[in-house]
Amino acid sequence: MSSQFAFLSLRLLKLRPKRHQQTKPPGSPQRPVPAPLSFPAEILHSIFSFAVEASSSDVDLVEKNNLRAAAFALSQVCKHWRLAARDCPELWIHAIDFQCHAPEVVADFLQLSRPHPIDVGHRSSPFRVAVMRDFAILPLLKQERRRIREWNVEIFTDYHQSRIVAAADNLIFPLHQPSLAAIRATGECPSLVWNIHKLSGSLRNLCLRELRVVFPLLPSLGYTHLTELSVDGVAMEIRPVESEWLALLQGMPQLQLLSLHDTIRLDPSWQPLSNTELPQLRLLSLRDADWSGVRALRRVFSRLLLPATCGVDLNLPSTSRFKGSQSHLNDITTSIWRALRRHLGGPVLADLSPTDIPQVEFGLYANAGRFWTTIGTVRHPDTSLDWNGQPGTSGVVRRLDAHASAHPRFPTLNISFEGPSTADFDLLLLLAEPLLPRAKRLRIYMDRISAFPSTKDCFESRVISSLMARMPQVFHTPLGHGLAAPINDSLLATTRHQLSSEDVYN
Repeated sequence: MSSQFAFLSLRLLKLRPKRHQQTKPPGSPQRPVPAPLSFPAEILHSIFSFAVEASSSDVDLVEKNNLRAAAFALSQVCKHWRLAARDCPELWIHAIDFQCHAPEVVADFLQLSRPHPIDVGHRSSPFRVAVMRDFAILPLLKQERRRIREWNVEIFTDYHQSRIVAAADNLIFPLHQPSLAAIRATGECPSLVWNIHKLSGSLRNLCLRELRVVFPLLPSLGYTHLTELSVDGVAMEIRPVESEWLALLQGMPQLQLLSLHDTIRLDPSWQPLSNTELPQLRLLSLRDADWSGVRALRRVFSRLLLPATCGVDLNLPSTSRFKGSQSHLNDITTSIWRALRRHLGGPVLADLSPTDIPQVEFGLYANAGRFWTTIGTVRHPDTSLDWNGQPGTSGVVRRLDAHASAHPRFPTLNISFEGPSTADFDLLLLLAEPLLPRAKRLRIYMDRISAFPSTKDCFESRVISSLMARMPQVFHTPLGHGLAAPINDSLLATTRHQLSSEDVYN
């Protein structure tokens, strides 16, 4: 049948009267519509709990937001589900948004989520206390302090609000919090009133940023349960000196992850330092934006006794910022080189085979308005090794475990310079000397540096050729996306035996 006749047939069928249709006389009673199928509350609770079950206790921000969306979706299916949801506390621990919800809503959700532990903020999206609405949330948390498992907060105030914030902090932070496992705090006010030593019995992860008034850790007190410590951005006048930091770390024998960024002050008296052993440490990250801090940093680094498998992440300022003689700079960098070489095995390095050495990552990238050049065994160390960032503790630990399994004789290593200048490249290659001669694989990458158009000069022939000259064992060099343009034809000609076409253009 043609399409035209088929169309006519359909029209006739639509116009044809329905022979068996029964019509009810006006005013006759309507048959009741059956109610939708409903489940017992116990089954609904099981559905809710299964739907919002987290993959781990250390979820990333994407999963946390998905769990919150799922909690709201399940509680709004129908009236029966809404009533059942209010009796399911597992649902509401994921629904609370301390940053966006009104205080009345937060109070309701806090009550509905009892007695389960709660996290204030997230490591990648902390609860930012900046306006009066945010201050109204703090007294609500006082009542729930025994349930708080994590504090992820940023407190920024102006002169007129400081008194209000100090009063609110005094209501909360010094009080007993038996479930507290992590504090990640940014800003001045927590450092003024947080009696961290009173919380040390349960505290495992401590991260303090942007301290300007008081440094809250006391070397005379032990923090024996602490496994992760990160301190970043301490004002120079309140920084502990080298001996105070070593004494402080002496009381943290369980530390596994340690990050000290812009936190150490040089002791002008140059007191002799004693060694400090950290037998459980798996990753040490050191950084300072000023060479006066680097002087103090290298003294602490040289006195730390680390396990052979402990990874090292070292971040230094550009040598162009150094104020002093070249011989003084050489003394500092030589001291750092010796400490690195000692940690990596010293004479044992000569016994390593190429299979013991992981792939070398050499790259340039921009982060937070700064430009970095880096070499080591980790790509994007600024994010990959940040356990208080996107990967979390579990992500960093998995990376360390994978590296230790594949290369048990050579620990995770990264060395970075901010800047950089040509002299920085030379020093970078010098510090990485234990890694380069026996490595068989090298990856070159360049990311997020569109704001630094002059950085393409960093890939001139002299730099790459110098790197290749120190790596005679290299047989495979994949290039990151977009590197064919910065590396000119003459450079490709000098290294054609090590670069395949698919590496260059993919």
